[in-house]
Amino acid sequence: GGRDVDHAHSPLEEVRGTSVLDLIAPEHRAAYATDVDRIFGGGGSGVSTFRAIGRRGASRWMEQYSIGLPSPEDPGRVHRMLSVTRDITDRKRAEEELRQGAARLLEAQRIGRMGSWELNLGTGELRWSATIFEIFEIDSTRFAATYESFLAAIHPDDRVRVDVAYKSSVRDRQPYEITHRLMMPDGRVKHV
Repeated sequence: GGRDVDHAHSPLEEVRGTSVLDLIAPEHRAAYATDVDRIFGGGGSGVSTFRAIGRRGASRWMEQYSIGLPSPEDPGRVHRMLSVTRDITDRKRAEEELRQGAARLLEAQRIGRMGSWELNLGTGELRWSATIFEIFEIDSTRFAATYESFLAAIHPDDRVRVDVAYKSSVRDRQPYEITHRLMMPDGRVKHV
């Protein structure tokens, strides 16, 4: 086509002659340089994650996959590095929002003396929030996280009722709400 291109203001011209390290945020430069040195030292390939700062100050998160290319004259020596870089800013933002949401949930549970749990129906693996361990007064390092262990902590007179409510909920795909007692190891009873 006959389009005129202003080469003096093109993105390529803006970075021509600039070292890649100049575009990487200062806090990530040393790790990036170490990754590059490892690849040129015969380290094969690698993945680097860093924050890049554009010439106009825009900041973006990047993930770079790199591989060392052997010299045609000396196959034992790496003489070039091939890299593919992709912008992962949106992914990093979503990860941070999830992390903050999880932190807010845990803080709300702590303040409200509530907890949450997840049970994998396929494996039987049970995951409890920290507040659940506090409510049940169970040491998280000694608890066998299974549904059966959960039932064992429930007052014997309430176990069948809780088990039926839970299993009916799974079978019918319906929520349930139940008040029951916990039997503490020292014989105290708690209502939850």
